[in-house]
Amino acid sequence: EVLSTLQDDSMDLCVADPPYPGLKGGTRIDFDRGVAGRSESVTVGTPWGDDISPLADAWRVARFGMFVFCSHHFAATVPTVIDAKPISLVTWYKRNAMPSANNVPQYESEFIWAFKKCPGLDWRKLRGLYDIPMLQAGCMADERFCIDGRAVHPAQKPVDLVTNLLKIGGASVLDPYCGTGTTLASAKALGITAIGIEIEEKYCEIAAKRLSQEVLRFE
Repeated sequence: EVLSTLQDDSMDLCVADPPYPGLKGGTRIDFDRGVAGRSESVTVGTPWGDDISPLADAWRVARFGMFVFCSHHFAATVPTVIDAKPISLVTWYKRNAMPSANNVPQYESEFIWAFKKCPGLDWRKLRGLYDIPMLQAGCMADERFCIDGRAVHPAQKPVDLVTNLLKIGGASVLDPYCGTGTTLASAKALGITAIGIEIEEKYCEIAAKRLSQEVLRFE
């Protein structure tokens, strides 16, 4: 609904981290019932319908280019939804990823498609691999938002990771799935105008509070 109100090519760059379709409900360890206690979890994307079709509208709004976070489960689908040829598939290596609880490989990587629409960004500043730890919850939490030791958002990205993406340039950035506002916070620190769209009110409140804090810029 919000995307449809934005004009074509009105934002220089788009950074999208949509709900991941194709994931299965896994098993999480519930420490409140002891190490042996386990309970079934739903996928990250399920509550929002796992719909990535709005990416096409976000691409319409993007002027110079777009980043899309994804997993291997639907990486091949993203270019078909946007109907554009990517220029890079960036790997985010999470060296601190949790070991697999089921009989599947340990997933230590997520991916980021990079799409170029027209000249205007310095793509030479983009790397093919970023070795940045995933955010920790519980007693190890620093940047991640938690309540009673539990992560508030299941897919909060590190500011360092998004900041590296934004270094390719552009005076404005759109995040159509802004969550707790990581892209917006990174943009604010870099002096970039940003628009964030989020369907969950509780995440909007966190993002708004996060952005109300002053940012000290050191050259």
